[in-house]
Amino acid sequence: MTKNRVQLIVFFALIKSQLMLAQCSMQGFIFDIDKAKPIPYAHVKLGDSLVVTTNKDGFYQIDNLNTGNHEIQVSYLGYKTYINKHHLKPNLNTYNISLQLASELMSEVKLSDKKQTNQNLIRLNAIEGTSIYAAKKNEVILMENSIGNKATNNSRQVYSKVPGLNIWESDGLGMQLEIGARGLSPHRTSNFNTRQNGCDISADALGYPESYYTPPSEVIDRIQLVRGAASLQYGTQFGGLLNFVLKDGADKPLELSARQSLGSFGLSASSLSIGGSKSKWRYYSFYQKKSRKGWRNYSSTEAQCFYASLKYEASEKFVARIEFTHMDYLSQQPGGLNDDLFASNPDTALRSRNWFRVNWNIAAMNIDLIWFGIIFTLMIECALITPP
Repeated sequence: MTKNRVQLIVFFALIKSQLMLAQCSMQGFIFDIDKAKPIPYAHVKLGDSLVVTTNKDGFYQIDNLNTGNHEIQVSYLGYKTYINKHHLKPNLNTYNISLQLASELMSEVKLSDKKQTNQNLIRLNAIEGTSIYAAKKNEVILMENSIGNKATNNSRQVYSKVPGLNIWESDGLGMQLEIGARGLSPHRTSNFNTRQNGCDISADALGYPESYYTPPSEVIDRIQLVRGAASLQYGTQFGGLLNFVLKDGADKPLELSARQSLGSFGLSASSLSIGGSKSKWRYYSFYQKKSRKGWRNYSSTEAQCFYASLKYEASEKFVARIEFTHMDYLSQQPGGLNDDLFASNPDTALRSRNWFRVNWNIAAMNIDLIWFGIIFTLMIECALITPP
């Protein structure tokens, strides 16, 4: 091989290497593929190390690059990362790149409410029927989950989880409920507007708002308690609203239940209930008789309660219900003792007359109608009370 030929080969090799190492530039815009608008401050990565950021107009430029194949990555939060190989030629290379929004199909999420059998205190919904309970302090006592003496209406056990209540117990059978809220007197629950299935059961809602009748705990499904001024919807009582919602029958044609409770000082409580449902009808009836002798003379109590209801559910937009309640009781109190009398004989009884004798009858009819999205409620109540 001649010397000239060797020099020629070396010359062409140098030219080829220079071409391979030729410098070039890359520029372009990063766009949103759907909205066709520039994406500012996106990251453009060339190879393993070189990274630049687009300006506010979505423009990028990379200088002093070698020609040849390069892998380009473009990433931005909320978009799928763009990865592709581009062949860069000498001088200026323009590549406009579009990014696609990152969207993933999530699996279905189901939310369900599981009843906790060990919890007997819940809250009212913000709106229930024609009542608004939003931003009001309220509690709902679920009697099915309550642990307490239901035969004697033991109020300290029934209302134990409700904060801020003052509770008195003036008799051993729970004939008169005596609770008050936030320092208000609990005397015969006169500071609460007391209701049964929405019907007022106070002796006189405005003039003499004391409660002489309390439904037996065994017939109560839940107790709704709304604290704070009851306002025009419930009355003027400062304590709030106390509503006893009674049972309305099981989801089967017939269900019978009988209970018998015995206790000290001659306590006896017998109860019988029958209820069920058929088609659009639902019925429930309850009877209870209880008595006790007490540990002093003239301290006996006798009571009986009867309740019956019939409900017709034509549809979700029309529900009608009639009910009747009877309660009568005789209660004695032997009178108070001073310190000297109690020290000499704590069994001393100074009052032989009856302390309380009540004959209570309540008939009520309730109709709920939803018409053009508006809820209408018609409630008719008739109460016949023999005063104490």
